[in-house]
Amino acid sequence: MGQYQVKKNDRSGIVSDPKQYSDDPQYLVKLIGRVTQVSVETMRLIGALPEW
Repeated sequence: MGQYQVKKNDRSGIVSDPKQYSDDPQYLVKLIGRVTQVSVETMRLIGALPEW
């Protein structure tokens, strides 16, 4: 969750707000769920690979 905080670069003044990509209040929760699902599926596929 630390990655998804609003941050402002002091030198450039650029503000990084992950919530700006969607009006959905559940956007970040859904995004984290999708990333987790992809990670779990990747581990399942790697575990299913035959030994060398």
